[in-house]
Amino acid sequence: MRKIGQYLLANNIRASIVALICILLPWPFNAAAAVIVGMVSLQRGVVAGLSVLAWVVLPAVAATWKAHEFALTYDIAFLICALTWLFAALLHWQRNWARVLELAAFLGMVVILGVTLVPHGIIMNWLAGLEKLVLDQLTQVMQIDAGMVKQVMEQHAYFLLGGLYATPTILALIYLMLARSWQLAIVEPEKRRLEFYVIRIRWVPALILLLMIAAAAISHAQWLGAMVVIACIPFVFAGLSLIMCVAAIEGRNKYLRMGLLIIAIAVLLFVAQIAILLLAFIGFIDSWINFRKLEILRTKRVNS
Repeated sequence: MRKIGQYLLANNIRASIVALICILLPWPFNAAAAVIVGMVSLQRGVVAGLSVLAWVVLPAVAATWKAHEFALTYDIAFLICALTWLFAALLHWQRNWARVLELAAFLGMVVILGVTLVPHGIIMNWLAGLEKLVLDQLTQVMQIDAGMVKQVMEQHAYFLLGGLYATPTILALIYLMLARSWQLAIVEPEKRRLEFYVIRIRWVPALILLLMIAAAAISHAQWLGAMVVIACIPFVFAGLSLIMCVAAIEGRNKYLRMGLLIIAIAVLLFVAQIAILLLAFIGFIDSWINFRKLEILRTKRVNS
């Protein structure tokens, strides 16, 4: 993988062509396009990453113009690539994963807040368009009650909007982490895992999240509930980072670490909702108690 990364980073046109080929493939193979966009942006700069992104958008433009049945697939793939580029630009600027995660959540909350200020009639038009899009996709694969879908979408419009932002955002952040790991394997192999072990959200965002949860519980406002969902994103990754750190400290045996990784992936795949809530809770508690520091001190006492 290191030689492949060096091959791609050596020439921007080469990386762009490979990314274009990858985006044409089905998921999960098209994720490689987002990883390449992220790696180029981190290593060669935001402008170089933007030029790769310009190639990646071509299938989405072509499908929207000529092949409407493929438009949604390529549009979503491009959206994830664009978010990966945006977060790579933030990481290139901040050099801090926690700040990038906080900014990603802040951007989503601004989107939700902005939608609440939009006149109700415009929201209904957006919802009608989204409803038609969802129905067109669902009816191709299953029999579904259109009235039920419309009722659910009207009742949970803000939660759907929050989910529409949170899902591609989480995927883009995962792809960016893969891109960063790939980049570090090329330029700084000794730091490949270290920076992923120290992602810890500050207590101020944790306090804001706590206040938002309380406000949403009291007011039952859908838009506040959607903002809570988005605000949990940084804590999910912080919780995962803490588990990885503890596993690295405790699991000196590489086979044990591999087993823990397989278990974590299985949990995320088959009980994703429970796993995400648990990770967010762990990350939230970690904002108030520095478990890494406590674990390192305990390990030193045991070894002394």
